[in-house]
Amino acid sequence: RQLSAAFEIACLHALLRFYKRQGYTLTLENLKANEFRYLTSPSGNPANFSYVTLSGQDGEFEVRQQVRVESHVASDIRFTPDILVLLKDSTIDAATNADFAAGKRKLFSVKSDRVVAAHECKSMNPFPELMVSFVGMLVTAHSWYPNGTEVATASKGHLAPTLFVGGTARALHLKMIAAMEASYRLNIVVGM
Repeated sequence: RQLSAAFEIACLHALLRFYKRQGYTLTLENLKANEFRYLTSPSGNPANFSYVTLSGQDGEFEVRQQVRVESHVASDIRFTPDILVLLKDSTIDAATNADFAAGKRKLFSVKSDRVVAAHECKSMNPFPELMVSFVGMLVTAHSWYPNGTEVATASKGHLAPTLFVGGTARALHLKMIAAMEASYRLNIVVGM
């Protein structure tokens, strides 16, 4: 668990460095005792944790960790990407749901039409099923998919939804990654 959390934090920092290189201004928000508080579990209340605001030529955005997404496909489809880039001031709903924690805790989620890009972090070796499953996240979390223009390749604009993988890929995996990146609007970064 600690390794996964540390890897997710490292991926967050890599994403923030990407945005800084793209010319965005980064602002730390919701600090606690002047310290950044990371959310590395889907069970936390996002209001109790820190996040980063991005300001750029294309507007303002928020980079958050572990915020559940309610899919545009159906409201009963909800899942928690490790890192989200959201439109600024996106509402994170807090609802009581009898099917979640027996109705004793709030179910926090944001609607997928507020999601610019959802990113996933895995501190393991890549394998085909992991990479293919990321396509499901792409389709389910992004109401703009497949025709939106909100994200681009790593050369400009917002980073397309990205699967960050800690382990090293073999030649077969690298060919699969290249084919997936050519076929879908996503990135798979390995060997982190």
